[in-house]
Amino acid sequence: MPIDVQTYFEQRAKERTWASLYEGPLDARSYNFFTRREAVARLLDAEGTFPRVLDVGCGTGDYAELAFRLGGEYFGVDFSSAMIAQARQRFEGRGAPCRFLVGAGEALPYRDNSFDLVLAIGYLEYFRDPIAPLQEIRRVLKPGGVL
Repeated sequence: MPIDVQTYFEQRAKERTWASLYEGPLDARSYNFFTRREAVARLLDAEGTFPRVLDVGCGTGDYAELAFRLGGEYFGVDFSSAMIAQARQRFEGRGAPCRFLVGAGEALPYRDNSFDLVLAIGYLEYFRDPIAPLQEIRRVLKPGGVL
């Protein structure tokens, strides 16, 4: 019996397998996480500031630091309750403007036109048909916002 994507991610999160890759030192296992983060940072540096940033499929909040650097308030959504718990623990007591919610990208719990930047990195490729999550992203992204 094949395992569904959400169950798979939840199991990896509970094992803290992926959190260690996101948050640990740079080595061969985490190379893609670090290089991808730096590439995204370089692209966004040229775009200016983003007062409200949504990270769909946020994991443990790997892109929160980038949002802070870009001058934004960070909102992270992930369907894994274990990853969200780790994200909250990671940023607890930092005084950083971030909020983490357990939720699905196909039904984002935000109003229309709410965000200046939406990140969906390492997220969309897990959908057979990404139309529903892309429609939700479009709905919550402000006109002229960046995806």
